[in-house]
Formats: sequence, C-alpha cells, structure tokens
Amino acid sequence: MDQAYRRALDTIEWTYARGATYLYLSGYQLRWFPVEMLKLKGITSLYLSNNQLGSLPAEIGEMRNLTMLYLNSNQLRCLPPEIGNLDKLTLLDLSGNQLGSLPAEIGGLRKLESLYIESGRLSRLPVEIGELESLTGLDLSKNELRDLPVEIGKLEKLVYLNVSDNLLRELPKEVGGLQSLRTLFLSRNELSGLPEEVGLLGELEKLILCDNRFSNLTASLVKLTKLLPNTDSWEGKRGLALDGNLFGFDEEVYRMAPAELMRYVLGG
Repeated sequence: MDQAYRRALDTIEWTYARGATYLYLSGYQLRWFPVEMLKLKGITSLYLSNNQLGSLPAEIGEMRNLTMLYLNSNQLRCLPPEIGNLDKLTLLDLSGNQLGSLPAEIGGLRKLESLYIESGRLSRLPVEIGELESLTGLDLSKNELRDLPVEIGKLEKLVYLNVSDNLLRELPKEVGGLQSLRTLFLSRNELSGLPEEVGLLGELEKLILCDNRFSNLTASLVKLTKLLPNTDSWEGKRGLALDGNLFGFDEEVYRMAPAELMRYVLGG
C-alpha cells in the first residue's frame, strides 16, 4: 500500500466518522480506486479528479446515492457497465481522460443534467445517449468524433452543446429536435454545411462555426430570430461567429446589421 492510498484511507475514515455527504479525494495521485469508500452509503458527491486512475471497479455501481461524480483529469480508458446503476446522478465529469467510447448503460442515467467529456479520445457515442432525458449541458469538445448519432435529437431539454475540436463532417438532421438549445459550439471541425433543420432551433442564441469549411450557410438560419435579431447592430455581442471559413470576408463584415450580414453570407 503506497502513501497516496494510505492518505486516501485516512480521508475515508474521517468522512465515515463524521457522516459527511461528500468525499474529496482529488489530487491524491491515486492509481487505484479505493473500494473502502463503498461503506460510505450516504455520500452524494464524490471528487476523484486529478488522480492517475486507469479504471473503475464494477462496485462503483453500488454507490447509488451519488448525485455528483467528478472523475476528470485521470487516465480512464473505459467505464464499467455498472456506471449506469448510478441513476441519481445529475452531474458527471469525465473530461481529460482517454475514453474512446461510452458503455451503452450510460443511457440509464435518466436524471443526468450535465455531462462533461472534454479532451478525450471519443470516436463515437452510443445511441443510448438519446435516453438522457434530463440533460441540459453536454460538452464533447476536443475529442475524435466523426459523426453524431441521430438519437442526439431526442435531448429535448438540452440547452448547451459543445462539439468543437472534433472531426465532424456533417450534422444529422435530427439536431432540429433540440428545441431548448441556446448555445451550439461547432468550431474547428470539417463541416462544410448545416442541415436545413438547424432553422428549427428557435431558442438558439449563440452559434459558433469558426474554422470549418463553410462557403455558404442554409437559408433556414434566417428563421432564428434570437440568433439574428432584427436590429441595426450586434449590440456588442456576436451570436453567430463565422471566422476562419471560406466566405472571403474579414472582421469589417460584422459592422453590418444582422439581416444585412445574412444576405451577404447567403449570397442574397
């Protein structure tokens, strides 16, 4: 037993003795998941970020009172199917790991509201992602995704979606089902177009398309009145960002009124 593990055991005992509802083991340099924490039946928040965990045991599925689980900045390559047993989770942070995929059982997290998987190695998402019916925030940036499953369109409560810095060449038309979406980050992919159904995202206020391969945009964007308000100026904010594409214009274009800019971009 190394020193880091002993230190973790001391913290677990301290938490157990006081009946605390959280366990903080971030930055302990742990290489193994301390199964001794399983006796902490009452904890709702578990912090295991900034360690060296390469895997999780199946027993993590026994911690069914967890509502927040922080596993960011470890070395996880996979998740056990039992992760789907944590059906009270509202927040799951898996950013900064080496995950190439997610188990299908992730769909069991029906109360999950925030899912962060930034800076990983995800090359695909399971179709069960569409079963996360409570999800409002999803960060998949800085991965290796080449496409998104059509089931992502079932996330009707999703407000924030970040898929920047991936390898996406197109979006499924089903994204039009994201009726609550307000912010969509798509920068630094390989996109050359958007599906017409993007025009159905009536709540969209921010659409970031920088550094792709766009030379034109779908005309349905003009329907997004919250993204392109009918005013004479941008009022200090840019809901639509297009820099680094193939439109052939520079920052001066943003001095145009929104409607005028859209006519410019759409060639009207």
